[in-house]
Amino acid sequence: MNRILCMCMILLSLYIPALAEDWLSIQELSEQVPKRWMQTYETKWRSIDIDAQICVPQVDLMPVVFIEGGAVAPTVSAAEIGWDRIRFDGSYRIGISRAAPSYPSQYNGMKLGTPFAEGNWYGGFSPDNKYVPLDDISFGEIVMRTEDAIRALGYNPDHFQMNDPVRIWAHHVCPYGKKNDILPGYIFIEFLPKVNGIPVLSHVQESVRGDTGTKLGDSEFWLNVPSGVTYHGYLGDLSNIRLCPLRVCQTLAEDIPLLSFDAIMAAIEGEIHAGHIRKIYEIELGYVLYNEPDRFRTAKPGKDRAAEGHTARYYARPMWQVTCLYKDTATEKLRGTPGDSDDERNTLDYYRLLIDAQTGMVIRKSNAQDRCEYKGFISWDDLAK
Repeated sequence: MNRILCMCMILLSLYIPALAEDWLSIQELSEQVPKRWMQTYETKWRSIDIDAQICVPQVDLMPVVFIEGGAVAPTVSAAEIGWDRIRFDGSYRIGISRAAPSYPSQYNGMKLGTPFAEGNWYGGFSPDNKYVPLDDISFGEIVMRTEDAIRALGYNPDHFQMNDPVRIWAHHVCPYGKKNDILPGYIFIEFLPKVNGIPVLSHVQESVRGDTGTKLGDSEFWLNVPSGVTYHGYLGDLSNIRLCPLRVCQTLAEDIPLLSFDAIMAAIEGEIHAGHIRKIYEIELGYVLYNEPDRFRTAKPGKDRAAEGHTARYYARPMWQVTCLYKDTATEKLRGTPGDSDDERNTLDYYRLLIDAQTGMVIRKSNAQDRCEYKGFISWDDLAK
């Protein structure tokens, strides 16, 4: 903990802006931020049109917290809550599932093809929307069923951002060689955990590693943040829920100051004018998780690493996440989508750019040994000194 305090002082000396008005509370920041950013930028290489939703959690405070996995061994059986199976995979994941009927090889005299993914949604999730091929169930009904199952399993659905998921994607069942739905398909929904009402966006490793994953160290623990639910139209119900709950084990500061959104915009604009950002989808404020200093360099791959992962704890630091198409150099062309995908985010150029909410620093891809280690925070008391 002393090391963290030292890092706080380093951050303070390097990054505190000269103007007091650059610092805001989360409530003041929420009032300042527009709901959407629409603007066109002319760069040396190309014109960039920005039309991005901006999301800020509606909370009173922005604490700095130390978190751990919130899953515990189940106290109910699967049958008691109307499911076939409960799987407890340690403190960071617990799941429930029920068997879905297999699709027939033929239907109405037509051979069926393999279910294929087509249809991806990342926003505008009205309760009345319908996403399941050939099934009339609404998104709101799927949310209610999921929340009921979460409660039955012993968890609080308010600790998950179910109404505004990360993504919904659909799978279709069609005659072989065709794309007209013939039987109800199914959808997957990914949603984030929340801590103190603030979404946990990712582990920082997701943004600092190379886009091919080749820079991932063998002894670094990979944390799967999003939870997920499957609604199966052929079953007519939920078939699988994977929960990745988190809980606070220590609060380091009840509230901390944040940079104005003007400062964050300036950082994003720098990436645009440098030729890196080619398109922006969403901009969201939330937590990003960091490792304890020196914590994930000791375990060997295999059982030791798995055991360490189950007991791991992380620091949650406020970050802006910019989901975008991004290139490391200004002259590189964007790569196309795979042949079996209709989603332009399903490319190697889709990136979650992180900007520190207290320093305005862009978090770069890195091979540094401490790239995922927590380096402290700036407090309101620090600003008063």
